[in-house]
Amino acid sequence: MRFAALVLTAVCVLGQPSKPILEHSFESGEDGWMAMGNRAHVHSVAGGASASSKSSLAFGYFVEPMQMALAVVPIQHSLAGVRSVRFWLKTDHATPVAVLLSESKPGGDYTAVVWSPKDTWQEVELRVEDFTLNDGPNDAKDDNGKLDLDKIQGFGVMDLSFFALGIDGAIPIKTSKIAGEHTLWLDDVRMAGGGASATPASSTIDNLERKNLQWLALGGATLHIAAESPMRSRAVRANYNQLSDSFVLFLRRIGHMNLSYSAGITIELASEKPAHLILSLEEKVAEIAKPVRFNVTIDLPGGREVVRKQLPFKEFELADDAPSDAPSRIDPAYLRTLSLVDLRGLVGGAAGANTLWISGLAGYK
Repeated sequence: MRFAALVLTAVCVLGQPSKPILEHSFESGEDGWMAMGNRAHVHSVAGGASASSKSSLAFGYFVEPMQMALAVVPIQHSLAGVRSVRFWLKTDHATPVAVLLSESKPGGDYTAVVWSPKDTWQEVELRVEDFTLNDGPNDAKDDNGKLDLDKIQGFGVMDLSFFALGIDGAIPIKTSKIAGEHTLWLDDVRMAGGGASATPASSTIDNLERKNLQWLALGGATLHIAAESPMRSRAVRANYNQLSDSFVLFLRRIGHMNLSYSAGITIELASEKPAHLILSLEEKVAEIAKPVRFNVTIDLPGGREVVRKQLPFKEFELADDAPSDAPSRIDPAYLRTLSLVDLRGLVGGAAGANTLWISGLAGYK
């Protein structure tokens, strides 16, 4: 009987949610959060993500070319043991948001990206495995190349729209409507342990099991998780315009996934109207400062017809603007992003609104 009681007690304990290692409800103010950036500020405001939430954090900032604005909280204790990061998020425009974990220096900065629809509270769920090292030429270096939770000194969020404003004018992405003053809201921020980690050997790129998307769009689009789609499964649904003078870029970070043993990727696509897609895989080569892209073309007939593709890495072609010393073939161990653009309008197709569905992304052997 005593053994049975001990087992029952253990089961009850294991079944309980993990006690948060970090928890901010903003019920008593800003909870130590601060703003960084030109004309940026934070303050607690009445109301939040739910009817029971008395207050939330409002982060005001300006979207300006290549000017970062960040809402951040210093971390005063070890986050060792954290497995999940959860919070409620709302923005006043549809935009990608970066979630940042910064190590004490010397050490790296790690980010995950989520899509935030306009004026909509959404619950964001991230795992430690979703965070990847920022490895640009001006980013902090990390000797061991892995996220050390016991060395985290700051946790923050920022609107990534500023990045689009600084893109080279040679790339036809419209950004004029996003500049100016904006507000981002946070509520019920929690970091907790417990739960199994996603296996790093998994070749699934996106099974869309979360409540939030880890995709971003630049150039004017709305992104949603569609519970129903032409594929009869959950899918990314992108609403955008096919234009004759510009395009929208859809991007998913994949640098934290292990595709080193894959021969290629699978993808399922459907489009309301005919589409001429370029799917790009970007690779980070240590000896080359500029990332290297490899492309493959996919034509969709429209009419919501589902197209399923198995794309071997060997069929991707090196982009025309690649550095002269770039490798001629993909090394899947160094892939960092997957992106899609629809060039239908640019190559002579009729301009107008379109809907694109994306699912089934995985590596295959």
